[in-house]
Formats: sequence, C-alpha cells, structure tokens
Amino acid sequence: MGLTRPEGERTNFTLDALRRTENDVFQGIWLNWLDALHREIKQDFGGCVPDAGDWAPADRAFFAWIEIHRAAMERAYSDDGFSVRRAAAQACDFVSDCVVYRQAQDYEAARRLYPARTRTSLALQTTAAAILAQTLAPLMPRFARTLARGIDGVSAETWPTSVRRLAPETTFDLGPVLGFYARADIPVLGQEEA
Repeated sequence: MGLTRPEGERTNFTLDALRRTENDVFQGIWLNWLDALHREIKQDFGGCVPDAGDWAPADRAFFAWIEIHRAAMERAYSDDGFSVRRAAAQACDFVSDCVVYRQAQDYEAARRLYPARTRTSLALQTTAAAILAQTLAPLMPRFARTLARGIDGVSAETWPTSVRRLAPETTFDLGPVLGFYARADIPVLGQEEA
C-alpha cells in the first residue's frame, strides 16, 4: 500500500494492484531471494553466516550500496523527508539490487574455483537481509520482526546507525519466515481470495 500512498499527487489504490504487488514483488522477488539465500547458507554453511573471503570490486560496491539503502530509508522516515511511498520504493529497489548482485554470482563455478568469493557474497547478502529487517520495521512490522527472528542478534526494534557485517557463525535460519509466507492459506494480505 505504501507504493500507492498519495503524497503530493493523486494516486489510485486498487485491491487488484495490491495483490499483484504481493504476488509479483513480495513473493516473486523478495521471498525468492531470501529463499535462495537461506538454502545456500543452510546447504554450504550449516545455517550459519560464513566468514567473508576475498572481496571483488562488485562486493565492495554492494557493501557500500547496503549503507546507501540504510541512509535512504533513514531519510524517508525522518521528520524532514517523511515519505512512506519513498520508503516502500527504496525497499523494493534495494531487494531488486540484491537479486541483481546475487544473479551476477555463478555459485556453481565459484564453489569450485573461488570459494572465498562465494563466502563473501553470501556473507554480504546475509548482512543485506539483516539491514532489510531493521529498516522495514516501520513499514512492514510483522514481516520485519519475523525476518529478524531468523537472524541471530538482529532486532527489528533498533535502528542501525551504520552497516556492520554479521559476525561469522551467526545463525541464519529463514525457514520459519519462508514457511509462514509460503503457506497457501496465509496470504500476505491476511484475507482469502473471494
């Protein structure tokens, strides 16, 4: 709903558009990214955040982008620039960028040839997921709390003042959040189709 909030201009909210956003964006992009990340961490690192290895330029750029996202969300929620619509759009853009970063990694080849880079990529994505949970709390409190519970040491109750990588061996188990939203009888909108 935040994407269509009228802020200085007229917008047209429809339930169909909200459901499309739920299916295409939230489930189709956000949850798919989190599910792929969860599966990689569980399969390769026993459900714990790996220690970062070698950093490629793309990794440094992605880490910087996580901080840019955090700062943009802070501005969107601030007294001076409060905008639910901008916060929602920023969150969508951030997750899309996380997906692009993930897709640029060839995990099958990297596991064999550059395992240190694979660890770095996955460690940075877990950090992105943690920042997403913290910065989404004002906008999507239930989802943010559920996501934060799957990442040891992360709370949706505190605002991150900067981006810090998750410590190696931090438990990263998104199974409960993914299971909750994957159940067909619990749509994100909280109501059954008519």
